[in-house]
Amino acid sequence: MEDQPISNIRAIFITIFVSIVIFTLGFNTTSLFDMAVPMSRQLHLSPSETQWLINSYMLTVAVLIMGGGKLCDFITRRFIFLTGCILLIISSLVVALSYDVVMLYIGRVAQGVSCALVLPASIALIKLIVPEKLQITAFGIWSAILGVGFASGPTIGGALTDVISWRAGFYLIALLAFIGGIVSWVLIPKMKLERLEKFRFDWVGIVLWILGFGSLIIGLMEAQDWGWNSPITYIVIGAGIILLIAFMVTELLVKYPLMRPHVFVNLQLMAAIVGYLCYGFVITTLLSYLLLFLQDPLLQHDSAMIAGASLLPFSIAVFLFSITIEYIRKVIKSVRLLLDISFAFIISGFAILCFIHTPSSYWFLFIPLLLVGIGFGMLQASLPKFAAESVTPDRMGEATGLTWTSVYLAAVISILVLGVVYLHTWEGTFTHQLASTTEPTTHLMRWAKNLQAHTYNITQLLHRIPRNIIADVSAAYKAASIKSMRLVMIISTGTLIVFWLMFIALNICGYRKKCKTSAANA
Repeated sequence: MEDQPISNIRAIFITIFVSIVIFTLGFNTTSLFDMAVPMSRQLHLSPSETQWLINSYMLTVAVLIMGGGKLCDFITRRFIFLTGCILLIISSLVVALSYDVVMLYIGRVAQGVSCALVLPASIALIKLIVPEKLQITAFGIWSAILGVGFASGPTIGGALTDVISWRAGFYLIALLAFIGGIVSWVLIPKMKLERLEKFRFDWVGIVLWILGFGSLIIGLMEAQDWGWNSPITYIVIGAGIILLIAFMVTELLVKYPLMRPHVFVNLQLMAAIVGYLCYGFVITTLLSYLLLFLQDPLLQHDSAMIAGASLLPFSIAVFLFSITIEYIRKVIKSVRLLLDISFAFIISGFAILCFIHTPSSYWFLFIPLLLVGIGFGMLQASLPKFAAESVTPDRMGEATGLTWTSVYLAAVISILVLGVVYLHTWEGTFTHQLASTTEPTTHLMRWAKNLQAHTYNITQLLHRIPRNIIADVSAAYKAASIKSMRLVMIISTGTLIVFWLMFIALNICGYRKKCKTSAANA
């Protein structure tokens, strides 16, 4: 086991510089919500290609982070972390220097691989290197910096895009990863890893997981373009389901599985996974749809920089409540109660956003963003240690891989499902609003698809519409956007309530199981 005593000062510096690298992962995930449009303009990308700039990164992380976590149980965390840093620097430079879509995708996928290595290794390093009495503080620092990365991604990305170029964001990632990696290489001691078993990586399991999960998600994402009744849609989705079933069967049969079946009876770990599902769902849903609303030319019409700045209440609250988690824990002794309070704040903020309208004042958005930021800050600062306490140190990598798989799984699925809901609601409302006009339904559907696919160019598109109905089309566009946005927020609020109830139920079952075990031992 990796366990060498180090001074408290050194432990904190290791945490800070490891967290600087982690900041880039959060920034890399959400900055594309703001930078994707200028990237698509400069490189002449289609709407589908633009969407895959975001999806390719998150999908790669989702399918590989479980394997990255497993590697941390057999190879030193220091080596895994530094390898991920090197790959992150190289891949970020590839994206920054890209001149076509192929080069972009190669860079984004490589960034996803680096995240799948760095993220689980960083948590395992903090858990095993930092002294026990400093771990709450260390995880608070780690969580605060990661949360700021997620929350400030659109703000910083938008500012860099407006002032310099979208490429500057990726140069920034490479620079911070270089600084954090170099200092971490110097500070983190070389360690020996005592394994309870020989290194046997489940290559069959990881291949089945990658192919199965990847096929399923790609099939669901592309079904809009291929058509839900298209044979290729059925083939790709069906292949994904079959491969995932084969993966689960394989994990039950092999001696050294990628995902041990017994983790599903660890109720505290399962509760942590539910918390991480909420984590991924919140960060993706809130930032992607709110930024879409704020930058829409016919709704709020904010620039990328102003839209990102509108999220400052969320960003500041996340940082403050993550960094002060040690003091909050002194007031609220129970970590489970603290996580319940976190859920309550997040759900309250989303519930207010169900009444979003246009134009929305800064102060209307301030309150829900502040509430979600408070809840999210406490949630992300408490979850790492809550999850780490559910497993033994030699299983830290596996547990970290599982929990963060759930984050990116929730992110990918939320984009997929809510995107379908938003699009169908928008098109239905838009055509219904214009049903009284004399224009053929085929024209209305074509306008709807064009306006949705090219919102950044909406002014020019409106000039191609007959002048006598431009006002009607604009009104229909606003009505459709508001209705779709509200429906997304309603569904999101309901989903978060379900996550909260699942979290409570798992904790109750875990408490009862613990009581029965204690009684039996007595």
